[in-house]
Amino acid sequence: MAKDPKAFGYRDEVTIDAWLVPEAMPQDGGRIVDRSIMGTYTGYLLDTYPSNSLRLLTANGMLTAPNVLTPGEPVRVTAVYSASKRIAKLYKNGKPIASAADGAFPQLAVAEQALFIGVDAIGGSRFQGEIQRVVLIPRALNDAEVAADDGKPNPARLADAEWILKDQGAAEVASAVGQQALVKRGDAPASIPVSLLRDGQMVTPQGVPFVAPTATRNVAFTSLWDNWPARVTVPVDQSAAAVWLLVAGSTQPLQGRIANSVVHFRYADGVDERLELVPPLNFRMLCFWAGGDYNQEFDAFALGDTPPLMVQLGSNCRAMLYGWRLRAGVKLKEVTLEALSQEVVVGLMGVSLMNPEASKSK
Repeated sequence: MAKDPKAFGYRDEVTIDAWLVPEAMPQDGGRIVDRSIMGTYTGYLLDTYPSNSLRLLTANGMLTAPNVLTPGEPVRVTAVYSASKRIAKLYKNGKPIASAADGAFPQLAVAEQALFIGVDAIGGSRFQGEIQRVVLIPRALNDAEVAADDGKPNPARLADAEWILKDQGAAEVASAVGQQALVKRGDAPASIPVSLLRDGQMVTPQGVPFVAPTATRNVAFTSLWDNWPARVTVPVDQSAAAVWLLVAGSTQPLQGRIANSVVHFRYADGVDERLELVPPLNFRMLCFWAGGDYNQEFDAFALGDTPPLMVQLGSNCRAMLYGWRLRAGVKLKEVTLEALSQEVVVGLMGVSLMNPEASKSK
């Protein structure tokens, strides 16, 4: 990722050049260059969605060249966008393979979002294979300029940055052209703002502590899709004053005002209490939908009286924080998160007991 989150926030034009050796990609593809806000058309994004295709995402929408990347075959891919010239094009080895003429061709919407190479802002959608070189140019190259590139660093192209990624494991990559260095993105711990970390715990702004994750697979996801289980259960076997949950996930506007998931609080005596997660009343998507978030004043007709408790995990990612008062003197046997709606993925990130009556919080 780029050190400076304000760098490369182009408005009118951009050319992205990348030299790759792709492997077989999953259906969701992998990021090549990403300076977008997830789930929106803010910024720009070049990836391989779906699978080994090539896709450019901008404020004008998506441009896709299906199944153009052969596993194990070195390739140079180029994406060009110009709002003023009404250009959106994809190239393979210097030759055009897809273009768009329709649409409003608005200027690129800019947000303070770091640029990522080979991965998205939360560490997912990882590119499978090698990304050998990346060039960013703040203008739209024409067909002749794209075809003439000889694969060597060239300051005459007026690039903002040109990175030679020979050592895929390097902690920092200086730019051959330009001043902006890339730093290696850490896995899960790096995705948590440093301001939340205290003595091995992640403490929310509301003062609720959770154990800080130390591995990459640290969220128990649920979904009605077969990628994940429909429910996950965390054993507790303690009594406490209350239990706090940290939950994050994705949903769709069409799933609003219905229970997307439900949390079961099951006691040792068999009582089952339920908390339904219903967007947008008490559950909000991991990232802002379509570039904007709910406004408690202007969207009051669709929202509850007060917004749910949230914990910001990055510039455009958040988790929901839920507190549930427990029955006095009765052991809480377990907590279960269960998916209820289609096209929804909801994950349990942490469980913390308030004033537990036995041992330390889980």
